[in-house]
Amino acid sequence: MINVLGVIYEEGYKKELEDAYVCDQKNNRFAVIDGDSGFGPFSGVEAAHTIRKFLLDKSYENDSLEHILRSANIEMRRAKRGMTIWDDLGDMEKYIRNCCSVAAIQIRDDTLHYIQTGNCMLFVQYQNGTIRSLTYDHTTKIQEKYIRKVKLQFNGLKKTLRRNYTEKKLVQCYENALTLTQSFRMQCCESFNTYEGYGIIDGSRETSSFWEIGKIPLMDVKKIALVTDGFQLLSHRPPSHENWMESAKQIFNRGLKSTCTKITLMEKNDPYCQQFPRAERSDDKTGILLEVLRS
Repeated sequence: MINVLGVIYEEGYKKELEDAYVCDQKNNRFAVIDGDSGFGPFSGVEAAHTIRKFLLDKSYENDSLEHILRSANIEMRRAKRGMTIWDDLGDMEKYIRNCCSVAAIQIRDDTLHYIQTGNCMLFVQYQNGTIRSLTYDHTTKIQEKYIRKVKLQFNGLKKTLRRNYTEKKLVQCYENALTLTQSFRMQCCESFNTYEGYGIIDGSRETSSFWEIGKIPLMDVKKIALVTDGFQLLSHRPPSHENWMESAKQIFNRGLKSTCTKITLMEKNDPYCQQFPRAERSDDKTGILLEVLRS
């Protein structure tokens, strides 16, 4: 039996919450989804909720997670083609497309089936306290390059103030730094669904080649955590797998709410991402913490 210990669904600095989640206890299907609007007319919210809709669709109750996400990906492709002049999605620049990351699980016959793409993560904790990451965040290598660019631009603009710092001027420096690095961020999108970059669900035909898919027996599993990237604990080093493992430890030992509160406080105390390097000032945070109960 699976018991839901907690669910967190909180917006970050953006104007709208682009995350979504699935908590279907009846069918033992759970997922966290992180939408991204990109630089085009498409909505990250729409991308995330397309995935959610398919995972909750009763007609897919007996289907595999891979089949469901393939179907949702086709729907995303159709939606984009219907709104643009492009006949083929491959003709559309990747930075224009909306997309999303996903970590989803389906528990059947004491086996945990999972699928992951992008920067959503999945962890399990065993009865002896050992924590295991079932997924790997391939986005960190791209994020690190972007973070360095933004920091360099911000510090350069900050020097022009000649120590005449005000909150309003610092905010303007940071916003200008983001504008100056936007073209680089758009270039980073070209790494979507490539072996040099990372997998993302964007409606493209190649996306399924970059999903992490697997299963493990629930042997000695005590707890399961699914989280979007807003749950990565901040550190003086750039985002990394080590940071993720610290996050998992905090989540399993202290809970989702405590972890979320800690990260939010760190974000507020470092509004320009200088002390704790990261790609977003404050990212959306969605997490599900589950407990495996045995008779």
